[in-house]
Amino acid sequence: MHGTADTNVPIGESIQMYTALKLLGKPVEFIQVEGENHAIYNYDKRIAWNNAIYAWFAKWLKGGTHAGGIQCTRKSNAGTDV
Repeated sequence: MHGTADTNVPIGESIQMYTALKLLGKPVEFIQVEGENHAIYNYDKRIAWNNAIYAWFAKWLKGGTHAGGIQCTRKSNAGTDV
């Protein structure tokens, strides 16, 4: 997950990590939060950010399914927007 206006860490760093993991065949997703910096201050985007984190925990730590309804741009391992 990365804010598109991040001034601390260039978004290219996250894109490189996503690409490397994808090339290695690892299950990976990349979520961009439009217009947000290193911290997410917009309330609705913060809720979506938190929901994405909760969905990750549910999927990988609890064996649950991926939660939907996250209003951010997400790229799946298949390279398509979800």
